[in-house]
Amino acid sequence: MLLSTAKQAGWSISESNVQVIHSIPIKVKSELDRSETSIVKEIVFIGPLDILHGLNIFCDAIDLVSSDLAINNIKVTFLGSRESVNGVASDEYIEFRSNNWKQSNVEWFIKTVEQTENDVISYFTDTSLGRVAISPALFDGSASVLATLLDMRVPFIASDNTAIKELISEKDAALVLIPAGSPIELSNRIRSNIGTHGKIKFYAVV
Repeated sequence: MLLSTAKQAGWSISESNVQVIHSIPIKVKSELDRSETSIVKEIVFIGPLDILHGLNIFCDAIDLVSSDLAINNIKVTFLGSRESVNGVASDEYIEFRSNNWKQSNVEWFIKTVEQTENDVISYFTDTSLGRVAISPALFDGSASVLATLLDMRVPFIASDNTAIKELISEKDAALVLIPAGSPIELSNRIRSNIGTHGKIKFYAVV
């Protein structure tokens, strides 16, 4: 379109200087496969352990569902690189927040990894372990990781400001996406997925 406009304006463009980039085929959006379910055994925060990636939002949500998690023997894992929250080391921040979960006896762990996608993705390789990835980031910080997890059929919950919403149907988006910055919405979504969770089917372009 730009080339046509330039030519109409009288510009002379050599063909040797023109490179046409073909459009990338759009992936078909996913649909929820309700015929197969997996027992949720672990919910996993993914991303650097800081406010921008929603660490405080996640901890607020755990406060609200701690008794549900304990009753169903679901453990909580923080999978990401050590950062800081308001000047406090992230592991110390999580330790402090865990005081709210002690009465419910929630089992939780911190697994420190480098800020590489492979470190996170490898944790979800065995889908029989019942792990659900949670990315409550305040910005689009984990879209490529979520796209890979989607391809691996790993259940996840993510903020609705991520580009992953372009790869899933509106029906599925209502089940796996939450408003960014809302611990109440996140806790409601976690609670609704306890027990069984439909795996998201991903249709890749061939």
